[in-house]
Amino acid sequence: MIADQYRLMIQALEPGARLVVASRKPSAGTWPGAGGTLAAPCEAVADAVGARSRGMKARALPRPAAVVRIAAALIVLLACPPAMGGGLFEWAKLPPIPDEHGFAGVYAGVIDPAGRPELLVAGGANFPDGPPWENGGKVYHQGMFLLDPGAGGGWRELSQQWPEPAAYGMSVGLPDLGGVLCIGGRQADQAGAGERALESVRLVRRAGDGLVIEDLPGLPEGRTDGVAALVGSRVIVVAGATNKSGDPAAGMRVLQSALALDTSRPRENWAWEHLPWPESAPGVAARGRMHPVCGVRGGAFYLFGGRDFADGSVPDDQARERIDGLDFLRDCHALDVGGRKWRRIADLPQGLSAAPSTAVPRSEERRVGKECRSRW
Repeated sequence: MIADQYRLMIQALEPGARLVVASRKPSAGTWPGAGGTLAAPCEAVADAVGARSRGMKARALPRPAAVVRIAAALIVLLACPPAMGGGLFEWAKLPPIPDEHGFAGVYAGVIDPAGRPELLVAGGANFPDGPPWENGGKVYHQGMFLLDPGAGGGWRELSQQWPEPAAYGMSVGLPDLGGVLCIGGRQADQAGAGERALESVRLVRRAGDGLVIEDLPGLPEGRTDGVAALVGSRVIVVAGATNKSGDPAAGMRVLQSALALDTSRPRENWAWEHLPWPESAPGVAARGRMHPVCGVRGGAFYLFGGRDFADGSVPDDQARERIDGLDFLRDCHALDVGGRKWRRIADLPQGLSAAPSTAVPRSEERRVGKECRSRW
């Protein structure tokens, strides 16, 4: 479950290499604002911490409020650079979001990391009238909250609101700009017939005691449930889902799409560029996917697992890992961002999807025989 921490040792040099998963317990350490200092900041959070495995049913999902609390803790960890050496963390709770039901799929990140850093949480969705398996309706929100994790206080709910009720987008911290890039997402269609994937891209920064939200060049198409990360100066966005057509009632389809945004250029020249899609075998495109896990190491962007809508050509009793009409995926890929080239790496031991954070690499590699194993 989410409280477990895992290290993934990935033999990333050759396709088909064996992947080893080892469970690790947290070691001593305290959080800023909790009467001490963090012993090994951010260095040991694992790739797939909290990822949903193939055995988890809808009723087993944690309550939304718990999800937000855990996600908040992970975001604070990701605000710190990986540390060298050391042990793992002792987890501590941050104050809960001041909402009875909590929120899923929020936009989140650290504002002004070099000055007065605060954790931003915006938007999100929940089921205030009951869970979906009891016919509870989903409600999208546009509230905004800030938390100073080092001050020992609680959340501040801003009078300012997100531009529209939305959730399930992608968030990337841009330390050089002191803000968070919030990408895509989805919202309920105003006509009440389904959900619409969003093309919007916004940069959120501090302005006095409030925030300024700047609209930037939008995505080529609406995108939700994907992953994104910063590699050098480039924001990489991979996978996700979009509407099948202009009619939101027609539902969603997964994407086989990767994009890059070079933030080193002058702001007026920012534009999204298409990147190649990974291959599962030479000449064979990998399956599209939503809710994968991603990570960054050594100038490369890593893509782990995810899930796709069930392949109708494969009967349920022959599908490798299928739950409630979704195929959970094991394949993993690494993108050389500078060379714009993917390579397939070792598969996960089982399909994983929807981790509450990006993967965080350990700051070490170990050579075993002739193979080099990188730890996540």
